[in-house]
Amino acid sequence: IGFISVISGATIKNVTFNDSELTNAESLGGNARGAVIVGWSYACVIDNCHVINSSVTGCQKVAGILGSMSVEGATSLNKVTNCSVDGLTISCNIENDLFQSGALIGYIQLINANPNGILIENNSVKDITFNDDCSDYGNTGYYNGTFIGTIVRKQQVDGQKIVLNNNTISGTNTEVFKTLY
Repeated sequence: IGFISVISGATIKNVTFNDSELTNAESLGGNARGAVIVGWSYACVIDNCHVINSSVTGCQKVAGILGSMSVEGATSLNKVTNCSVDGLTISCNIENDLFQSGALIGYIQLINANPNGILIENNSVKDITFNDDCSDYGNTGYYNGTFIGTIVRKQQVDGQKIVLNNNTISGTNTEVFKTLY
């Protein structure tokens, strides 16, 4: 869920949300993705998009800009560029059950992707808060990160890569990402 729930092969540019609130309903279940701007994307470009003083409530793959990104079937470079999240509170709607969540992107999945991969460049996140009841899942802290929650590489593709270039994290909670597997 989000301003745009699911997109494929699209470009989203020049969008700003200020004082937004997104609630990902518990009834959506285990793989619910949600972000203020795009819930779930396949092979897309997100450029110059901003989230300011907002909140996201959900259980899995939630973020400010992009809840979940999959490069499955991509034929060109996927990009998240020139975006910012300034003042975001991430909460869970199921006690102790928030995972794979981050301010910029909650979850990235590389599977059957083109060799170009993903470019994440010139983005910034600042003053991100994870509510206390969401900070731990068992003993693992379950894959929540301030910048990117989780990056999953399901299949090796020659030349495939994620390039992080000129991104900044400041304010509270400055961990880039929690898990890469």
